[in-house]
Amino acid sequence: MKKVTILFFLGMLLLASCAPSAAVAPAQPTEAPAAAVLPADTAAPVEAPTAETPSEAEPVVGGSLTRAITSEPTSLDPHGAAGSGQNVILPYLLDTLIYRDIDNNYQPYLAEKWETSPDGKTVTFTLRPGVLFHDGTPLNAQAVQFTFERALVQGSKSPLVSSLANVEKIEAVGEDQVVFTLKQPSSTLLSALSTAYAGIISPSAVEKSGDQFGLNPVGSGPFQLASWTPGDSIVLARNESYAWGPKVLENKGPAYLDQLVFKVIPDATTQLTAFQSGEVDVLFINQPAQIEVLSADANATLVETTLNSLVYLGFNAQKPPFDNVQVRLAIAHAVDKAELVTLALGGIGTPAFSPLAATLPG
Repeated sequence: MKKVTILFFLGMLLLASCAPSAAVAPAQPTEAPAAAVLPADTAAPVEAPTAETPSEAEPVVGGSLTRAITSEPTSLDPHGAAGSGQNVILPYLLDTLIYRDIDNNYQPYLAEKWETSPDGKTVTFTLRPGVLFHDGTPLNAQAVQFTFERALVQGSKSPLVSSLANVEKIEAVGEDQVVFTLKQPSSTLLSALSTAYAGIISPSAVEKSGDQFGLNPVGSGPFQLASWTPGDSIVLARNESYAWGPKVLENKGPAYLDQLVFKVIPDATTQLTAFQSGEVDVLFINQPAQIEVLSADANATLVETTLNSLVYLGFNAQKPPFDNVQVRLAIAHAVDKAELVTLALGGIGTPAFSPLAATLPG
């Protein structure tokens, strides 16, 4: 079996301003909703590639895929405190109203369509019918209203609080329409609603689990929580009822994989060893030395993706000599960013000329 290594382009000293990839979440989530099911849709080529005719390989149902994660989330409640491990896993458990595709356009997901009023202060989403949560309850307009009102009630714990600060009210109209009324027209609402933290959750499950919902999350995603062994792994099982994959995927139904395993391995070197020994199947790396090692590994496939990340050299502009803009400009002009990409990143990465990635919305 040929294993997969996902290669992240990461910034170094004023170097990289990388655009997010729809294939990975964004952080998850990228983190994009497409990320929630892409591994499932491509699982067969990973698990059972046909070396002679890879383009003709047919998906095979079954099997397990193990991915190494550096940080274990403390909770899988999207309205709890955000964490690096959380946004990796949430897109597989929860679906969002919309998602952002690789061209940075918003596409329908749980919402079949949406309309914005002429004054830009009302956005109405029409939900697709027949969607069920993992507990069998319907995902309807009332569930969507509950989800976002809960995010606001959770206060500062929710990563959505600042994004929804402009929302005046959320109303369910019948079973299939949700209306967001804004205080002012917003160019960021759709962006917020496409993140993993905006995934729709089951009101019944929240009522049942209470404060423990983060340990027993229930959404409508292609996978559902099967087990959680603290300090070791989080296991997700295929949602057999899943039938609402986004249009970016050929497979709109249940995932091909039986389960996804997120193996907690904090140390990068240990992750690499686990990958080489077959303990994990998917590894995210950003170190040139590791990239060089795995590039020469016939059993590994490197898939390049990008992070919306920037590492920079900062100045205290209140103290000399950096209080002089000419000094700061001189340093900026003196740094050969392209050369640093070559020396520090082995040729990967993109020189940045702004703290904002070119593909950020707005």
